[in-house]
Amino acid sequence: MNGYFKFSFTSNHMELLLGLLSQFNFEAYAEGPGTLEAWLPKDADQELIASEIREELSLFFTSLEVEFIEDQNWNETWEAQFDPVRVGDFCLVRAAFHESDPNVGYEIIIDPKQAFGTGHHETTYMMIEEMAAVDFKGKTVLDLGCGTGILSILALKLGAENVTAIDIEEPSVENAKENLALNGVKAEVILGSVDTVRGRHFDIVLANINRNAIMMLMPELVLNIAENGTVLFSGFLESNVQEVTDLSEEHGLGPISRRQKGEWLCLGFLKIVKDLV
Repeated sequence: MNGYFKFSFTSNHMELLLGLLSQFNFEAYAEGPGTLEAWLPKDADQELIASEIREELSLFFTSLEVEFIEDQNWNETWEAQFDPVRVGDFCLVRAAFHESDPNVGYEIIIDPKQAFGTGHHETTYMMIEEMAAVDFKGKTVLDLGCGTGILSILALKLGAENVTAIDIEEPSVENAKENLALNGVKAEVILGSVDTVRGRHFDIVLANINRNAIMMLMPELVLNIAENGTVLFSGFLESNVQEVTDLSEEHGLGPISRRQKGEWLCLGFLKIVKDLV
């Protein structure tokens, strides 16, 4: 490497921003609380890309700075910027170079690469918190929008019988496979959306996506939830709670939990099966 352009973002919509940036040719990302750094190779047209990002994605970040960084030890840089994420005594998300912590119930080792979902963002953090209250033993699980595979890994460590992980981005699919292997667990990982599992039913659905995706996929997604199955939704703001709740209830889902961190929400629902009279 002879140098990179570093794009430094501040944002309150990190998961959305990361997903939208996938259309550009960034080679690496480093995510922190409210911040994101993304790198382009030096031969990229950084002025054009920065202009397009400002024009198309300005709603999803509060500031953007671009600078050229001379070649350096990128592993050391990434290691310095990726801190472990600890969710109480329940779960620790760390990289392989971080020390293990025997005082947490579960550890997840990830190498994020170009995929997103390190646990730093409020939505991923809340999904992990909420999963602590769900019984995964012997259950079938669908992880929709799997990113790095972090939730699939946790579900398997919590005793899920099998997990199907889906993402529309090929880098996420490849990264999820690598992270599953890092943690010594196996899942079915698919490039695509809910149509790839049409006709299948899952006891638990994990959907850390975004408001638009939830609203669009709801009619088909509920068909994938088994009778009395559970679904966890996250990736949307407090202002979207009512419409997500209303649409969920219209499709036979009953609310069972609500969790909030900052402006972000995580909602749990149960698929209600009415007794035939």
